[in-house]
Amino acid sequence: MVRCLSERDEIDQPCTARIMVGDTIFIYIAAPAYGQIIYQMEVTAVFSSFDMVNKGRWAKYAGRNVAPRKGAWLRMKLVEQAKPGHKPLQPQGLLQNIDMKTAALVYPLSKQRVEYILKEIKASQNR
Repeated sequence: MVRCLSERDEIDQPCTARIMVGDTIFIYIAAPAYGQIIYQMEVTAVFSSFDMVNKGRWAKYAGRNVAPRKGAWLRMKLVEQAKPGHKPLQPQGLLQNIDMKTAALVYPLSKQRVEYILKEIKASQNR
């Protein structure tokens, strides 16, 4: 995902959660390289199946052949990117400040949690 988003500002992703166009998604990139929330994305399209997604674009930017997965896919565009190493967006900072899980799951966030993450993404850009 990091490589894809360094080359473009949009990515397609399989999804098992109920997501709608316009939803904001924060992407946590795992350790050891990053270990923090790096991206704020906006959902621009939701597809009911892999067949409705532009397969060539996904496979090209994934850097390998991607087998179609059953279920929904979503298209996301990059809105903001945090600088790596911003400690409040790493697990300890997230857990300490807003009691947030950092597992690779999709789950809704409270307004307070969203505001905290947005504030810290902006702060990382000013370092």
